[in-house]
Amino acid sequence: MKRRNVATALSFLLLATASGTILARTPEPAPPISGVVRHLETPVAGVLVILYNLADTSLTRVRTSEDGTFVLASAPAGVYDLIAYKRGFEPALQRLWHQSAADQVSAVAIELRTKGAKAWRP
Repeated sequence: MKRRNVATALSFLLLATASGTILARTPEPAPPISGVVRHLETPVAGVLVILYNLADTSLTRVRTSEDGTFVLASAPAGVYDLIAYKRGFEPALQRLWHQSAADQVSAVAIELRTKGAKAWRP
């Protein structure tokens, strides 16, 4: 009986692959990373945002639009360092743990400080 089950399973597998049907699921696209860059609650356009994937040491660069937003349409899951830079401002660094669920969008808010400005301390 066990041989019959194994033989049936093997013949089904051979038939499926011979007919061109692939049994494996196609991977879902990676979810995006999006965010906004602001200075004193005002969106900043033209900011260079560098997304550094710590796992594979890859870099991706995007620029913010007129409303200060940026989007990396598809990013593999992992830990990223986001560096925001624009002339006249201190570079800002933020670490992000980006998850792989298809409905999970990583949203980030980055605040820039004017170059030479002192941080406010209570």
